[in-house]
Amino acid sequence: NSVIATFCYQAAHGEKLRIDNPDTLLALVHIDNLCRKIIGVCQNKPEGRITIEAEFHPSLGETAALLTTFAAGKLPDGNNRFARLLFECYQFCCEN
Repeated sequence: NSVIATFCYQAAHGEKLRIDNPDTLLALVHIDNLCRKIIGVCQNKPEGRITIEAEFHPSLGETAALLTTFAAGKLPDGNNRFARLLFECYQFCCEN
């Protein structure tokens, strides 16, 4: 998820996003869901390997395009959960 933080920071501060291959797919997990999974593991102490499935698989190009629209003042589509969460990260970077 570090690419998301980096891109959000760059977009929020007017920096150019560097993308070598816009078709590269990301495998992303939102921090809230990761924390819920960790808490569940601590409480239930399951045996064996623990896996956390990616929730979102956007491309680098799609991610950059959304951030570009946010930087231009456009709000995310309320029906697109990834766009809403990305916008929250972008807003945080705008404030810092």
